[in-house]
Amino acid sequence: MNIVEVNYKGGTFMCEQDSDQARFLRQAHYAWLTGQHGLERDLWALALASGDRPTTTADEIYIQDCLEDNYYV
Repeated sequence: MNIVEVNYKGGTFMCEQDSDQARFLRQAHYAWLTGQHGLERDLWALALASGDRPTTTADEIYIQDCLEDNYYV
């Protein structure tokens, strides 16, 4: 099992290489960069649902920060 870093909104997540979670996170990051925030949130939810590893406390804090409405100004 190879673990890779996946960038998402300025953060880095550790995912299994070629996993659904890594793919969805990459797609969500691209959607966020291109201003497609609705699509980005949907892809983010898919990434969380396809979690290949347990979410850490640091991830949960980051997730909560990302979901705050003022983050999308």
